[in-house]
Amino acid sequence: MLHPSESRSRPERASVNAKRIEARVAPEKKLLYEQAAGLKGISLTEFILSAVDAEAIRVVQERKIIKVVLAESAAFVAALENPPKPSPEAVDRFVRAAVLHSAKL
Repeated sequence: MLHPSESRSRPERASVNAKRIEARVAPEKKLLYEQAAGLKGISLTEFILSAVDAEAIRVVQERKIIKVVLAESAAFVAALENPPKPSPEAVDRFVRAAVLHSAKL
């Protein structure tokens, strides 16, 4: 039985190599999904695919962010554990600042 938002004609395929995905859901879940698809004016298939696409993109982006944060954290910790040696100019400025500070005391 077709939902009112689904037509009897076959939707155009995205590509010749499109793969089929099947899922079993509880009857009340199917009714909910059909209702939501109908409210959006799209087929059940379009509704499910748009929801799955959005979630897949979110999960992949979240994982990429976590990997970047972990890599940056590792670089930060490595810099703390192995700081670069100060340049001669930095040492000179530090010494001058220390002398000026001690003169004020």
